[in-house]
Amino acid sequence: MKFKRNLLRIGIIGFICFVLGNIFFPISVFAETTADVYLETTTNLAQKGEEVEIVVQMKGNKTAAFELYLSFDPTKVEYISGPETVNVQEKQVIFVWYDERGGEGAKEGEIARFRFHVKEEGIANFTLQGDFYNPSGEKIEEQLAGTTLKIGEEEQNVLEQAETDTGNSTEMANTKLQTLRIDIEGMIPEFDSNVTQYYLTVGEEINEIEVLATPENPKAKVDITGNSHLKEGANQIQIEVTAEDGNTKRKYVIDVTKTKDVASANTNLETLAIEGVLLEPAFDNTVLQYRAEIPKGTNFLNMLAIPEDEKATVTIEGKENLKEGDNIIKVTVLAQNQITKKVVEITVHKRNEEEEEAYQQERKEEQKQLEAAYEIEKTSTEAEEREKEQAQKEEEQKTQNTILTWIIAIIIVIGVIVGIWYIRRKHTK
Repeated sequence: MKFKRNLLRIGIIGFICFVLGNIFFPISVFAETTADVYLETTTNLAQKGEEVEIVVQMKGNKTAAFELYLSFDPTKVEYISGPETVNVQEKQVIFVWYDERGGEGAKEGEIARFRFHVKEEGIANFTLQGDFYNPSGEKIEEQLAGTTLKIGEEEQNVLEQAETDTGNSTEMANTKLQTLRIDIEGMIPEFDSNVTQYYLTVGEEINEIEVLATPENPKAKVDITGNSHLKEGANQIQIEVTAEDGNTKRKYVIDVTKTKDVASANTNLETLAIEGVLLEPAFDNTVLQYRAEIPKGTNFLNMLAIPEDEKATVTIEGKENLKEGDNIIKVTVLAQNQITKKVVEITVHKRNEEEEEAYQQERKEEQKQLEAAYEIEKTSTEAEEREKEQAQKEEEQKTQNTILTWIIAIIIVIGVIVGIWYIRRKHTK
């Protein structure tokens, strides 16, 4: 008996701990928000003319919504088919999906499959990017991995050797930096190995800037100049990377303004916009490179670029006589000190006739999907309203029946009372 009482006490204590734990440390806090997302091919070696499938796999989590970008080599393969809502561009497949059941249908394992036609021999690379969310709406921190398809009649080991040779050749010519850091805050934009132009404003007390620059290829050589004996006004720090091959070079530049009046060196934009066109990414002072897409018939862009400092001046180059394909628009901000300068670049892609037709077709499909979704929502709303009306009618009918029952009961009671009174009165007489 004593053992049972102790066991009961332990159970009660455990239950209390469980309840308190869920109050102060909800289970969702411990939800897994990491996953491996990677590509697989149905074959590692394909022949020209064949069809292959690229499968997107998720391991370690479930996703209830995602937007993925599958990039491929259009000279080697051609997209054939995939999920209905796929948006296909020249070198990229864009697929957006969400679980309409609010997380009950979250996916794991295979989350998408795409078919490609093999066009040419060689090596086709597939890369993956995207954003993924779990059923709780939390963004999943994913580890992404692409895949490679070998195409041709040669033996697989020969192709692997060719790939290795190509990789070695590419690495020998690699001039990218892996790291670029300085001992002073304020350099913009954030470091990106593909971005070579940076800007910094410092006070008059700064005479030297320590620069840490590490190449992606450890055998590449890095030379840094201009980071010491800074003079008043404009300075330029140059980081030159010489590849392992000794010939290929790349130069990273940090334009540094040294001034006692930092406010007069303000080159920030307050607003940057193109009428009727979306910038990617959205405008931010720390971002200096953007992309945008415009219709085939657009030859001129109406742009708005307003500096934070009203005494700074802004000039825009390249917004007129736009050609099909990529156009570079440069927005240059010159600070009121007439020394400090910053250039923002926008790569504007003007669609050709084929791209315009595809774009308009996509918009029509999207419109159809929106209309279909609206009809479903409308039908669902109408059904809910009918159900509510029916429930209300049933409730009213139930209330009426209850009232009627009470009235009948009261009438019966009154009738019985009257009957008893009548009988007694008759016997009294």
